[in-house]
Amino acid sequence: MTDNPTKAASNIRAAAGHGCFWNFVNGAGCWPGLPSSPLEHFFSVETFPIWRLHVIWSKKNGEDLRTHLVQRFASSVVFLSLMLGTEIGVLFSPSAPAHDVRIKMKDKDYGSLEYWAGIVLCLAVLWTISALIATFTAWAVTSVVSGTNAHLIFRSTLGIYAAQLPSNLILVSIYFFFLWIVLFYFKLMPLLFAILIVSVGTYMLFHIISTYSALARIIIHTGAMGEEQILTISEQECRDPSQIMDSLVEKTKHARSLNIPVSKQYRMRYQQSISRLNVIDVSDGEEKEEEKEAYDEEKNA
Repeated sequence: MTDNPTKAASNIRAAAGHGCFWNFVNGAGCWPGLPSSPLEHFFSVETFPIWRLHVIWSKKNGEDLRTHLVQRFASSVVFLSLMLGTEIGVLFSPSAPAHDVRIKMKDKDYGSLEYWAGIVLCLAVLWTISALIATFTAWAVTSVVSGTNAHLIFRSTLGIYAAQLPSNLILVSIYFFFLWIVLFYFKLMPLLFAILIVSVGTYMLFHIISTYSALARIIIHTGAMGEEQILTISEQECRDPSQIMDSLVEKTKHARSLNIPVSKQYRMRYQQSISRLNVIDVSDGEEKEEEKEAYDEEKNA
Protein backbone atom coordinates (compact mmCIF):
# COMPACT_ATOMS: atom_id res chain seq x y z
CA MET A 1 0.00 0.00 0.00
CA THR A 2 1.30 3.43 -0.96
CA ASP A 3 1.47 6.34 1.48
CA ASN A 4 0.77 8.92 -1.19
CA PRO A 5 -3.00 9.27 -1.83
CA THR A 6 -2.45 11.32 -5.01
CA LYS A 7 -0.15 8.71 -6.48
CA ALA A 8 -2.55 5.94 -5.50
CA ALA A 9 -5.44 7.70 -7.22
CA SER A 10 -3.31 8.24 -10.32
CA ASN A 11 -2.38 4.54 -10.44
CA ILE A 12 -6.01 3.50 -10.08
CA ARG A 13 -7.07 5.86 -12.86
CA ALA A 14 -4.30 4.60 -15.15
CA ALA A 15 -5.14 0.98 -14.41
CA ALA A 16 -8.77 1.67 -15.25
CA GLY A 17 -7.73 2.97 -18.68
CA HIS A 18 -8.63 6.65 -18.14
CA GLY A 19 -5.09 8.06 -18.01
CA CYS A 20 -5.06 8.80 -21.73
CA PHE A 21 -8.46 10.50 -21.53
CA TRP A 22 -7.34 12.98 -18.86
CA ASN A 23 -4.08 13.67 -20.68
CA PHE A 24 -6.08 14.34 -23.83
CA VAL A 25 -8.40 16.72 -21.98
CA ASN A 26 -5.42 18.57 -20.51
CA GLY A 27 -3.93 19.05 -23.98
CA ALA A 28 -0.99 16.72 -23.41
CA GLY A 29 -2.12 14.15 -25.99
CA CYS A 30 -2.35 10.43 -25.33
CA TRP A 31 1.21 9.16 -25.71
CA PRO A 32 4.31 10.80 -27.20
CA GLY A 33 4.56 10.06 -30.92
CA LEU A 34 1.26 8.17 -31.05
CA PRO A 35 -0.40 8.64 -33.47
CA SER A 36 2.61 9.31 -35.66
CA SER A 37 1.08 12.02 -37.88
CA PRO A 38 -1.71 14.64 -37.61
CA LEU A 39 -3.64 12.79 -40.34
CA GLU A 40 -4.11 9.85 -37.99
CA HIS A 41 -6.27 12.00 -35.71
CA PHE A 42 -8.81 12.25 -38.56
CA PHE A 43 -8.41 8.87 -40.28
CA SER A 44 -7.80 5.68 -38.34
CA VAL A 45 -4.66 3.72 -39.20
CA GLU A 46 -6.95 0.72 -39.74
CA THR A 47 -8.04 2.37 -42.99
CA PHE A 48 -4.46 2.89 -44.24
CA PRO A 49 -2.83 0.50 -46.74
CA ILE A 50 -0.02 -0.20 -44.25
CA TRP A 51 -2.52 -1.87 -41.90
CA ARG A 52 -3.84 -4.16 -44.62
CA LEU A 53 -0.27 -5.05 -45.61
CA HIS A 54 0.52 -6.14 -42.07
CA VAL A 55 -2.68 -8.18 -41.86
CA ILE A 56 -1.91 -9.94 -45.13
CA TRP A 57 1.76 -10.67 -44.38
CA SER A 58 1.27 -11.66 -40.73
CA LYS A 59 -1.20 -14.48 -41.46
CA LYS A 60 0.92 -17.52 -42.27
CA ASN A 61 -2.12 -19.69 -42.83
CA GLY A 62 -4.02 -18.82 -46.00
CA GLU A 63 -7.31 -20.03 -44.51
CA ASP A 64 -6.89 -17.64 -41.56
CA LEU A 65 -6.21 -14.73 -43.92
CA ARG A 66 -9.27 -15.44 -46.06
CA THR A 67 -11.47 -15.92 -42.97
CA HIS A 68 -10.32 -12.61 -41.51
CA LEU A 69 -11.14 -10.70 -44.70
CA VAL A 70 -14.50 -12.39 -45.19
CA GLN A 71 -15.58 -11.72 -41.59
CA ARG A 72 -14.58 -8.08 -41.93
CA PHE A 73 -16.63 -7.65 -45.11
CA ALA A 74 -19.63 -9.47 -43.61
CA SER A 75 -19.81 -7.17 -40.57
CA SER A 76 -19.31 -4.10 -42.77
CA VAL A 77 -22.29 -5.06 -44.95
CA VAL A 78 -24.57 -5.08 -41.90
CA PHE A 79 -23.20 -1.72 -40.70
CA LEU A 80 -23.62 -0.08 -44.10
CA SER A 81 -27.14 -1.44 -44.48
CA LEU A 82 -28.17 0.25 -41.22
CA MET A 83 -26.58 3.53 -42.35
CA LEU A 84 -28.28 3.41 -45.73
CA GLY A 85 -31.67 2.68 -44.18
CA THR A 86 -31.30 5.66 -41.85
CA GLU A 87 -30.25 8.05 -44.62
CA ILE A 88 -33.04 7.03 -47.03
CA GLY A 89 -35.55 7.17 -44.19
CA VAL A 90 -34.56 10.76 -43.38
CA LEU A 91 -34.38 11.86 -47.03
CA PHE A 92 -37.93 10.72 -47.80
CA SER A 93 -39.40 11.28 -44.35
CA PRO A 94 -42.80 13.09 -44.20
CA SER A 95 -41.58 15.11 -41.19
CA ALA A 96 -41.50 18.91 -41.42
CA PRO A 97 -37.68 19.31 -41.38
CA ALA A 98 -37.19 16.74 -44.16
CA HIS A 99 -40.03 18.34 -46.15
CA ASP A 100 -38.34 21.76 -45.83
CA VAL A 101 -35.10 20.28 -47.09
CA ARG A 102 -36.76 18.82 -50.18
CA ILE A 103 -38.58 22.09 -50.92
CA LYS A 104 -35.36 24.13 -50.65
CA MET A 105 -33.59 21.70 -52.97
CA LYS A 106 -36.45 21.85 -55.48
CA ASP A 107 -36.43 25.67 -55.38
CA LYS A 108 -32.62 25.73 -55.75
CA ASP A 109 -32.23 27.97 -52.71
CA TYR A 110 -28.41 27.83 -52.63
CA GLY A 111 -28.12 30.22 -49.71
CA SER A 112 -30.21 28.19 -47.26
CA LEU A 113 -28.94 25.70 -44.71
CA GLU A 114 -31.67 23.25 -45.68
CA TYR A 115 -30.42 23.10 -49.28
CA TRP A 116 -26.90 22.11 -48.30
CA ALA A 117 -28.16 19.66 -45.69
CA GLY A 118 -30.10 17.96 -48.47
CA ILE A 119 -27.10 17.95 -50.82
CA VAL A 120 -24.86 16.35 -48.19
CA LEU A 121 -27.59 13.83 -47.36
CA CYS A 122 -27.92 12.87 -51.05
CA LEU A 123 -24.13 12.47 -51.32
CA ALA A 124 -24.17 10.33 -48.18
CA VAL A 125 -26.82 8.04 -49.73
CA LEU A 126 -24.87 7.64 -52.98
CA TRP A 127 -21.55 7.06 -51.19
CA THR A 128 -23.06 4.53 -48.80
CA ILE A 129 -24.57 2.64 -51.73
CA SER A 130 -21.13 2.60 -53.40
CA ALA A 131 -19.51 1.34 -50.19
CA LEU A 132 -22.21 -1.32 -49.81
CA ILE A 133 -21.73 -2.55 -53.38
CA ALA A 134 -17.93 -2.62 -53.00
CA THR A 135 -18.10 -4.46 -49.67
CA PHE A 136 -20.67 -7.01 -50.82
CA THR A 137 -18.70 -7.68 -54.02
CA ALA A 138 -15.44 -8.00 -52.08
CA TRP A 139 -17.14 -10.44 -49.72
CA ALA A 140 -18.33 -12.58 -52.65
CA VAL A 141 -14.98 -12.53 -54.49
CA THR A 142 -12.64 -13.16 -51.53
CA SER A 143 -14.73 -15.99 -50.12
CA VAL A 144 -13.99 -18.26 -53.11
CA VAL A 145 -10.19 -17.94 -52.96
CA SER A 146 -8.57 -21.12 -51.66
CA GLY A 147 -6.36 -21.04 -48.59
CA THR A 148 -3.48 -22.31 -50.72
CA ASN A 149 -3.56 -19.27 -53.02
CA ALA A 150 -4.84 -16.60 -50.61
CA HIS A 151 -1.38 -15.18 -49.87
CA LEU A 152 -0.49 -14.97 -53.56
CA ILE A 153 -3.70 -13.17 -54.53
CA PHE A 154 -3.94 -10.71 -51.66
CA ARG A 155 -0.24 -9.79 -51.64
CA SER A 156 -0.49 -8.53 -55.21
CA THR A 157 -1.07 -4.83 -55.91
CA LEU A 158 -4.64 -5.43 -57.05
CA GLY A 159 -5.34 -7.74 -54.13
CA ILE A 160 -4.15 -5.17 -51.57
CA TYR A 161 -6.17 -2.40 -53.25
CA ALA A 162 -9.31 -4.54 -53.44
CA ALA A 163 -9.01 -5.48 -49.77
CA GLN A 164 -8.56 -1.81 -48.80
CA LEU A 165 -11.22 -0.19 -51.04
CA PRO A 166 -14.30 -1.03 -48.90
CA SER A 167 -12.65 0.43 -45.77
CA ASN A 168 -11.89 3.70 -47.55
CA LEU A 169 -15.44 4.01 -48.86
CA ILE A 170 -16.89 3.22 -45.43
CA LEU A 171 -14.74 5.93 -43.83
CA VAL A 172 -15.98 8.59 -46.26
CA SER A 173 -19.57 7.38 -45.73
CA ILE A 174 -19.20 7.84 -41.98
CA TYR A 175 -17.96 11.41 -42.42
CA PHE A 176 -20.86 12.24 -44.76
CA PHE A 177 -23.24 10.69 -42.23
CA PHE A 178 -21.77 12.82 -39.45
CA LEU A 179 -21.86 15.98 -41.58
CA TRP A 180 -25.53 15.83 -42.56
CA ILE A 181 -26.49 15.16 -38.93
CA VAL A 182 -24.51 18.27 -37.91
CA LEU A 183 -26.36 20.38 -40.49
CA PHE A 184 -29.70 19.10 -39.23
CA TYR A 185 -28.69 20.02 -35.67
CA PHE A 186 -28.12 23.62 -36.76
CA LYS A 187 -31.52 23.62 -38.44
CA LEU A 188 -33.47 22.15 -35.52
CA MET A 189 -31.73 23.69 -32.48
CA PRO A 190 -30.84 27.15 -31.20
CA LEU A 191 -27.38 28.16 -32.39
CA LEU A 192 -25.70 27.95 -28.97
CA PHE A 193 -27.00 24.45 -28.23
CA ALA A 194 -26.11 23.26 -31.73
CA ILE A 195 -22.53 24.52 -31.38
CA LEU A 196 -22.20 22.86 -27.97
CA ILE A 197 -23.52 19.47 -29.09
CA VAL A 198 -21.53 19.49 -32.34
CA SER A 199 -18.34 20.41 -30.46
CA VAL A 200 -18.78 17.52 -28.04
CA GLY A 201 -19.57 15.12 -30.89
CA THR A 202 -16.56 16.30 -32.93
CA TYR A 203 -14.25 15.92 -29.94
CA MET A 204 -15.47 12.40 -29.27
CA LEU A 205 -15.05 11.45 -32.94
CA PHE A 206 -11.44 12.63 -33.05
CA HIS A 207 -10.70 11.16 -29.62
CA ILE A 208 -11.93 7.72 -30.73
CA ILE A 209 -9.92 7.89 -33.97
CA SER A 210 -6.76 9.06 -32.18
CA THR A 211 -7.01 6.34 -29.55
CA TYR A 212 -7.36 3.50 -32.04
CA SER A 213 -4.75 5.00 -34.38
CA ALA A 214 -2.29 4.94 -31.47
CA LEU A 215 -3.22 1.34 -30.65
CA ALA A 216 -2.93 0.33 -34.31
CA ARG A 217 0.56 1.87 -34.54
CA ILE A 218 1.65 -0.13 -31.49
CA ILE A 219 0.23 -3.33 -32.98
CA ILE A 220 1.99 -2.71 -36.29
CA HIS A 221 5.42 -1.71 -35.00
CA THR A 222 5.68 -4.15 -32.10
CA GLY A 223 4.77 -7.10 -34.32
CA ALA A 224 1.68 -7.94 -32.28
CA MET A 225 0.07 -9.60 -35.32
CA GLY A 226 2.91 -12.12 -35.48
CA GLU A 227 3.46 -15.26 -33.44
CA GLU A 228 6.49 -13.98 -31.53
CA GLN A 229 5.85 -12.89 -27.95
CA ILE A 230 6.49 -9.17 -27.39
CA LEU A 231 7.16 -9.49 -23.63
CA THR A 232 7.74 -12.67 -21.67
CA ILE A 233 5.12 -13.80 -19.16
CA SER A 234 7.37 -12.83 -16.24
CA GLU A 235 7.90 -9.35 -17.72
CA GLN A 236 4.16 -8.89 -18.18
CA GLU A 237 3.23 -10.02 -14.67
CA CYS A 238 5.70 -7.80 -12.83
CA ARG A 239 4.63 -4.55 -14.54
CA ASP A 240 1.61 -2.32 -14.07
CA PRO A 241 -0.37 -0.94 -17.08
CA SER A 242 1.69 2.26 -17.34
CA GLN A 243 4.98 0.32 -17.32
CA ILE A 244 3.69 -2.05 -19.99
CA MET A 245 2.66 0.98 -22.03
CA ASP A 246 6.14 2.50 -21.69
CA SER A 247 7.71 -0.76 -22.91
CA LEU A 248 5.39 -0.90 -25.92
CA VAL A 249 6.10 2.74 -26.85
CA GLU A 250 9.84 2.10 -26.56
CA LYS A 251 9.62 -0.94 -28.82
CA THR A 252 7.53 1.09 -31.28
CA LYS A 253 10.23 3.78 -31.47
CA HIS A 254 12.96 1.17 -31.96
CA ALA A 255 10.97 -0.50 -34.74
CA ARG A 256 10.54 2.84 -36.53
CA SER A 257 14.28 3.49 -36.41
CA LEU A 258 14.99 0.09 -38.00
CA ASN A 259 12.35 0.64 -40.73
CA ILE A 260 12.03 -3.07 -41.56
CA PRO A 261 9.90 -3.87 -44.66
CA VAL A 262 6.53 -5.47 -43.93
CA SER A 263 7.29 -8.43 -46.19
CA LYS A 264 10.33 -9.23 -44.04
CA GLN A 265 9.00 -8.41 -40.59
CA TYR A 266 7.09 -11.65 -40.12
CA ARG A 267 9.88 -13.87 -41.51
CA MET A 268 12.64 -12.92 -39.08
CA ARG A 269 13.50 -12.67 -35.39
CA TYR A 270 11.64 -9.41 -35.09
CA GLN A 271 11.49 -9.05 -31.29
CA GLN A 272 15.23 -9.63 -30.93
CA SER A 273 15.90 -7.16 -33.72
CA ILE A 274 13.96 -4.28 -32.16
CA SER A 275 15.42 -5.05 -28.72
CA ARG A 276 19.01 -4.93 -30.02
CA LEU A 277 18.36 -2.28 -32.71
CA ASN A 278 19.97 -4.70 -35.14
CA VAL A 279 18.20 -6.69 -37.88
CA ILE A 280 18.44 -10.43 -37.26
CA ASP A 281 17.28 -12.01 -40.51
CA VAL A 282 16.56 -15.73 -40.60
CA SER A 283 14.20 -15.67 -43.58
CA ASP A 284 16.79 -16.96 -46.08
CA GLY A 285 17.60 -19.92 -43.85
CA GLU A 286 13.94 -20.75 -43.41
CA GLU A 287 13.33 -20.52 -47.15
CA LYS A 288 16.30 -22.82 -47.86
CA GLU A 289 15.05 -25.30 -45.27
CA GLU A 290 11.58 -25.27 -46.84
CA GLU A 291 13.11 -25.80 -50.30
CA LYS A 292 15.19 -28.72 -48.95
CA GLU A 293 12.11 -30.34 -47.38
CA ALA A 294 10.16 -29.93 -50.63
CA TYR A 295 13.04 -31.43 -52.61
CA ASP A 296 13.29 -34.41 -50.24
CA GLU A 297 9.55 -35.02 -50.51
CA GLU A 298 9.74 -35.00 -54.33
CA LYS A 299 12.73 -37.33 -54.22
CA ASN A 300 11.02 -39.79 -51.91
CA ALA A 301 7.88 -39.70 -54.05
